[in-house]
Amino acid sequence: MKPEISIILPAIRQENWDKLYDSIVASTNRSFELIICSPYALTPKLQDLKNVKYIKDFGGPTRASAIASLLAEGKLITWLTDDAILKPDALDSAINQLYDMGDDYKNVVTSKYIEG
Repeated sequence: MKPEISIILPAIRQENWDKLYDSIVASTNRSFELIICSPYALTPKLQDLKNVKYIKDFGGPTRASAIASLLAEGKLITWLTDDAILKPDALDSAINQLYDMGDDYKNVVTSKYIEG
């Protein structure tokens, strides 16, 4: 079965990936796939997960995002940075807002990115 959400991740900071994945799990009850495009291999934890896809590429973040988006199978697509941590229920809240807007394909939800 295809996931509801495809999350694309141009990534170079391996040390953050496990924590980011765990924050995604805490942020949504919906099915998701995480698509990582990076020159670096997946962490052992992520290698064993069926909802994680990996593409080895040495390009920049824009290129990595474009390549990762080609593998996206979800109804919805979003992207994250590899130094991000999602707040609990944040992804579900954003998706609920999107669905509340109706079925117009032009609808979009944006969110804040806070550093520190």
